[in-house]
Amino acid sequence: MRRVWLGIAAAVLAAPLPAAARTDTKPVVSVLHTGASGRISGSAQYFSYGVVLRNTSATRDAFGVKVRVFVLGDAGLVGVYLTTIPFIPAGSTFYLGNEPASMSTVQRATGVRAVIAIGGTGKASGSLPPATASPPSGGRIHGTVRNRYKRGIVTRGTKLYAVYYDSAGKVIGGDRLKGLSFSTRTIPSNKSARFSARLGPAVSVSRIARVALSVSPVLARP
Repeated sequence: MRRVWLGIAAAVLAAPLPAAARTDTKPVVSVLHTGASGRISGSAQYFSYGVVLRNTSATRDAFGVKVRVFVLGDAGLVGVYLTTIPFIPAGSTFYLGNEPASMSTVQRATGVRAVIAIGGTGKASGSLPPATASPPSGGRIHGTVRNRYKRGIVTRGTKLYAVYYDSAGKVIGGDRLKGLSFSTRTIPSNKSARFSARLGPAVSVSRIARVALSVSPVLARP
């Protein structure tokens, strides 16, 4: 994601959308939890946030879900970050994290507020691949993605989002995982693949007790 101070950084995820997407009836995608951590070191500010979203509709999938995250500081607005999530299935939770590459040190970032807009809906018809990860070690996060689709998942271009929790169950940050590598180029149907990703500098590894993940997949051609 790119940084734009007092503006918007857009990150549109590369995953195919089902043709059934419609804009007539909109499910409620709500923000369940947010949390953030950060620190200033010399001339750099490191900041990480996590947003937990829930599609509360039992019958409608949500498409083109735009999440604007307002990063707030001691003196007001620090920056705004926009992520478009292609697909949040009915009744499911999506874990969205981000750790911007750089941030101004004019004021200290202290928290976030998330605003949601939905592009369209469709009859509930699918799910996102499940993923799990262990708490980070050695500066990296290791985990597994499972493919439940009939088509393969192309790991190049597939995005993993993480939300970090502390030992008390509080959201303390997150990231769109960077330095991501998989054990295979394509995850076949009904198979799993291991992954490894780099932990950013904003959150101390000793504070992360649990990592919750969501996947934005790229599917192989039929």
